[in-house]
This record gives sequence, structure tokens and C-alpha cells, in this order.
Amino acid sequence: MGMDMLNSRDLIVGLLVGIVLGSFGVYVFNSKDVNLGQISQLEGQIVSLQELIDTKNVEISGYQTQISTLEGQVIILQSQVSTKTYQINTLQSQVNNLTSQITTLQQTIDTLESQRIPSPPSEGEAGSSRFFPANIGVPLTYSFDYLFDEYTVRVTVIELIRGNEAWTMIEEANISNDPPSSGFEYVLVKIKFEYLSGPTIDTTFDLSTYTFDVVSGEGYVYEITVIIAPDPTIDAELYFGASHEGWAGYQIYTNDTEPVLACGRDYSGEGGIWFKLYEEA
Repeated sequence: MGMDMLNSRDLIVGLLVGIVLGSFGVYVFNSKDVNLGQISQLEGQIVSLQELIDTKNVEISGYQTQISTLEGQVIILQSQVSTKTYQINTLQSQVNNLTSQITTLQQTIDTLESQRIPSPPSEGEAGSSRFFPANIGVPLTYSFDYLFDEYTVRVTVIELIRGNEAWTMIEEANISNDPPSSGFEYVLVKIKFEYLSGPTIDTTFDLSTYTFDVVSGEGYVYEITVIIAPDPTIDAELYFGASHEGWAGYQIYTNDTEPVLACGRDYSGEGGIWFKLYEEA
């Protein structure tokens, strides 16, 4: 009996526990349904987010590809820029060299221009310059300044002797006269000099070989040769109104075919009157 009562009690307790556990199970089951719904919703959102992330990753990958392509293009452009810069520097160096050469050439041209001998005048009055000397026998009148005073003279080349004949006459005039230097020969010029006017009527004019200059056909001014010329010599002291004829001797190049005689040149070599010391062919 006691055993049965015990079993009954255990049965009742078991039933109560079962009911409680059943109720709890129902509660737990209902609560689990709610949590599973939220989880499903979250999982859906996660899937959507993952899909969005995947899409963005694809876009990012595309951007990265574009960036890589652009970086490659930048590298190519940088290489091209470097090449062009090198070419520009090379061209600039060539330009600088050419500019330097042009400057040097211009300086050379300027130097040559400064050294270029001007062309002689094409026309001029007889006796006005070494390019237009007067013929032998033609008198020329000229006024010039000497030591701040003005003189007027008339000069005529009367006779001309050169070469061996001139040396023979010079040697006979005085045995102390030296023969012409190598490559030179003597020329004797008989000159008529008329003293037309001076600063005053009492001012004398000292006439000598040094009153005249002999210039080669190429423009070389010969040095005065100190000799004793045949009589009558050109040396004389004249008063206003007087005149004198005499010989003057000079050394000139043996191959000088067109020497000229000048009287009254200024310190720069300009001016004066000019005469031929050669016969026309």
C-alpha cells in the first residue's frame, strides 16, 4: 500500500513536472520562433550587404584596373617628357652653339669690314688725288696750311728719269751717293715750283725734297732718300712771287709701274696735288 501510494505520488509529481516542462517548452519554442525570425531577417540583410560589398569590390577592382592603366600611361608620358626634355636641351645646346658661331662670324665680318679697303672713286679732277694724278707737264695750283699759315703755290712736273739712267746721273752728281737698295731704283724728277702767296710778302718758303712725297701705285708712301741730286737741285729758299726748277731724287720699287708725286698733303695724308711719275703707255 505504501508502495502504491509512493508510486502514485511519483506519478503525480512526474505529471506536474511534465506539465511544467511542456509549458516551458511551449514558451521556449515560441520564443525561439521569434528569435529565428529576427535572425532570418538579419541574415537577409547580411546577404544584401554582402552582395553590395561584392558589387563595390567589383567597382573597386575596376577602378584599380583603371588606376593601373593610368599609372602605366603616366609612366609612358613621363618617359616621353624626359625624352622631349632631352631633345629640347640638345636643341638648345645646338642653338647656343650656332648663336656663338654666328656671333663669331659677325665679329669676323665686322673685322673684315673695318679692314676692307674702300673702292677708289670712279671719277675726279686731274691732280685731285692719287687716283687721278695730273700728267707730266700739267701745272697745278694749290693752297695749303703750314704751321698755321696759308700758302699758295703752283707746281709742274717737267721731266722724269728713272732706272739706270737716273742712277748714273746721281752717281755723277756726287760719288758719296749710295746705289739703290735691293729691289729699288732711283727716279729723278725735275719740278718747277712757283711761290704765289704766303702769310706776308716777306715770308719765305723753304723748298726741298721733303716738300714732296712719292707714293707707290699700291699706296705705299716711300721714305725720303738722302742724296745729293744733280744740279740744279730742288733745294731753294723763296720769297713771295719767286719760282725755282730743280731735280729731286727718290728710291722706288723697280716693279712700281704707277708711282705718283704729292705736294701739300695734310697730316692724315689727305688733300694736296698729285702728279704722275710715269709715262702713259
